[in-house]
Amino acid sequence: MRSPRISQAAPARELLEASRIGALLLPWYEAHRRRLPWREAPSPYGVWVSEVMLQQTRVETVVPYYTRFLARFPNLEALAGAPEDDVLALWSGLGYYRRARALHAGARAVVERHGGRFPLDREAALELPGVGPYTAGAVLSIAYNVAEPVVDGNVERVLTRLLRLRGDPKSASLARRLREIAQNSIPHGRASDYNQALMELGATVCTAPAPACGRCPLHDVCRARQAGDALDFPQSAPPRKTVAVTLHAAVVAAGSPWPSYLIERVTEGTLLVGLWLFPIEAARAGCRSPSPRLVERLSRRLGLRLEATGKAGSVSHTITYRRITVDVFTFSIPEPAGAGGDGSWRWVRLEDLGAKVPVSSLALKIARKLSEASAGDGAFRTDSARHRRRSAARLP
Repeated sequence: MRSPRISQAAPARELLEASRIGALLLPWYEAHRRRLPWREAPSPYGVWVSEVMLQQTRVETVVPYYTRFLARFPNLEALAGAPEDDVLALWSGLGYYRRARALHAGARAVVERHGGRFPLDREAALELPGVGPYTAGAVLSIAYNVAEPVVDGNVERVLTRLLRLRGDPKSASLARRLREIAQNSIPHGRASDYNQALMELGATVCTAPAPACGRCPLHDVCRARQAGDALDFPQSAPPRKTVAVTLHAAVVAAGSPWPSYLIERVTEGTLLVGLWLFPIEAARAGCRSPSPRLVERLSRRLGLRLEATGKAGSVSHTITYRRITVDVFTFSIPEPAGAGGDGSWRWVRLEDLGAKVPVSSLALKIARKLSEASAGDGAFRTDSARHRRRSAARLP
């Protein structure tokens, strides 16, 4: 028999039911939680870094980044005093670089305003750069055990299924309701474990594509499980339609046998500003030769008439709703031709990308593609050598 639909005017009943979650969930969490570096003796700084990294990123991806980041910047003072390029270099490949800049700015603010200690007061925390209600709640509850709700995508999924709450969790009304339910279901003195348990349940058991209801500690009280429609919740708005984008990247190698490569700092747009990338331009899909605009720009910058020496292949990349295909063309010149006096371009070794130079995961993908082509395709190497002199004719 299907359970009745929850009325939109029954918050008291929802809160009463939600108050039972802790007794069922906490023993499960103690037995089954994953051992993650930020959970071992959690500090406000470590929790803050982990929560920023985990936004829109999987735990398995974050763990090595978190470990390296904390080794290089073990406390807020170390992070606050670091140059932005050093911070972005350690973030290279993790994506959503505005998070790193906001974390860096927030660390400086904590050092300047709060003596290097993340504020215990919620309003003071919300005044920090990049800290919103979710991040403030996560740090205060997990690190300080303050009874603050933490409602991320995993918690939204668990609560909307548990109570069969209809509507988009991102809408103001349902978001408010979920926060109220989460707030009132926190067991006394157990905010840290409880919030982590809810998130852990959503991440490992009550997952989006395949909820493992048989392993769920809330199995007997979950309304969506009883109704057999767990996959109908949460009722999120449809995702934005994806857009296909084709780009051409120029990999200009200078010198041998250990060449340097030309990279540019991104100065426009909203996603990769401040990072370094191989020169890149939009192109027509299916075009077999490098973008003329790209070649002309590079020839002008280097004072050389460039011609492509080969194609290393293509890489795929995703940025929000964009599905990007990047065709990678190679160029070769005898030696590095100057440097960007305005700091907008430079020559680097491949091994410096993401280690000493902050780059996006797109740049790392292109570098890997280049290495694969160089190591596995003798024709590619021969073609590069054959064209080297012709490709480096000086412009008049």
